[in-house]
Amino acid sequence: MRSLGLLHPTFERWGGAEWYIHQTLCAMLEGRLREAVVYTHRYSPPPGEKRLPYRVVEHRYGGLLSAPWDWSRVARRLAPSWREHDALLIHNYPATMWLAAARQQADLPPAVWYCHEPPEQLHGQHESAAERRSTSSTLSALRFYRLRAGWWLYSRWRERRERARLGERRWREARRAAEREAVAAIETILANSRFTADRVASIYGKSAEVVYPVPADLDRLAPSAAAEKDRTVLWVGRLTPAKRPLMMLDAWEQARRSEPELECYRLRLIGDGPLRSQIDGRIAALGGSIARDAALSRATLVEAYRRAVVTVHLGRQEPFGLVPLEAMAAGSAVIAAGEGGVRETVIVGETGWLLEPCERQTLAAALAKVPARHQDLCEMGRQAVASVRARFCFEDSLAAVCESLGSTRTAP
Repeated sequence: MRSLGLLHPTFERWGGAEWYIHQTLCAMLEGRLREAVVYTHRYSPPPGEKRLPYRVVEHRYGGLLSAPWDWSRVARRLAPSWREHDALLIHNYPATMWLAAARQQADLPPAVWYCHEPPEQLHGQHESAAERRSTSSTLSALRFYRLRAGWWLYSRWRERRERARLGERRWREARRAAEREAVAAIETILANSRFTADRVASIYGKSAEVVYPVPADLDRLAPSAAAEKDRTVLWVGRLTPAKRPLMMLDAWEQARRSEPELECYRLRLIGDGPLRSQIDGRIAALGGSIARDAALSRATLVEAYRRAVVTVHLGRQEPFGLVPLEAMAAGSAVIAAGEGGVRETVIVGETGWLLEPCERQTLAAALAKVPARHQDLCEMGRQAVASVRARFCFEDSLAAVCESLGSTRTAP
């Protein structure tokens, strides 16, 4: 295979999926590929990276990621470019819809969908109302689209009209049906965990090969033999309801009341997001040794993992959970919600503890044990380094992706 086109909705925030895409493409271009092109709605360069070995096409066509008429607009403009590649690698919704719309207009190469999660807005457990934008976010979008602002405003008006005409439930049902039809036509599906593969089978009736999204530098995260632990409990993640940072703070307060020794420990949160003001206000109200840092460099984040006696991860039904994997690779034991793909990375009693159910009371009880189990947690952190190294390998992940792309390309 010489040329690969990769379709991903946005690279605005560099989370686990975006870094994995970047690292995988860089590795593939070291002998496996001649060229790779990333097609995305919005793109921000990866922090700390000055030169990219792949090309980026940012299709700022002024529309919405959720609107079918905009998917057709993207497909109409980019299908001629996509047909020139040997294979297409699809990441996340609505890139699957771009592909489906483009296949109605051109003969395209076979595609592999690397499913990091079926779209939550379509297949989540809770109904969601239409998105409400603040004035500031609307103005920001208009600045981004510049001369295309007219189409963006038209697209938003049209979507609101359609939602009102159909009703929120029928709108979602129509989107689900269209998305299932789009996925049915994709030749090969990869999943980032067994949990995700099971969801793919349940939602789409298709099988998916499990390929864990292992960071390229995972083996290099291990601490030195002389590394020392701080009395720090670490929480890392985006400040969103799904990551439950407010529950972390509430449980910390409850645990401090029941275990005075926790006053000798520091709680450090690393992350940013829409709950930032609430989190900062709660930290100020609680007082004590609690601090929050926004986005950090990779080196600083890794050092934080290495110094923490335990890293807490509370993602709700996390498809895979990169934070627990990286924390363990860096020598930190993990306390995590016993949900989703995290159950495939954390080994109970060997590399950390799982909370079942994940509630404030169970988390507070686990945190209250930290002072008495300090040495046990340090030992779990040391065991976690060897455990992760034995079970997860970037080269294996890369080889599986390349093999899927190659076999898809030659499939009849």
